[in-house]
Amino acid sequence: WEKNSEGFVAKFTSDGVRSMIYYNNKGRWAGSLKGYNEEKMTADVRKIVKSTYYDYTITYVQEAQTADSDGVPTYIVHLEDKDSIKLVRVHEGDMDVWQEYKKQ
Repeated sequence: WEKNSEGFVAKFTSDGVRSMIYYNNKGRWAGSLKGYNEEKMTADVRKIVKSTYYDYTITYVQEAQTADSDGVPTYIVHLEDKDSIKLVRVHEGDMDVWQEYKKQ
């Protein structure tokens, strides 16, 4: 557990999933961030990503939920091929490129 100016953060790892759970100063849940590898992804999110980026390797997945999103997660999927790195965002079945980098 850690205290910060916004409230508290609980950090832990369970079954290969790194989690940070955020609470406000009144102890109410404010959001969570989870990180894991491709094998922990839900099948539907993996299918959405791989249907477009089938030649890319999924290197990491971040799953974010907030009180404002009513607990509906947004996924940031880290992808890599020989020339580039892409971070794609998946939310409620829609996908877009959030960040993109060319390898040197």
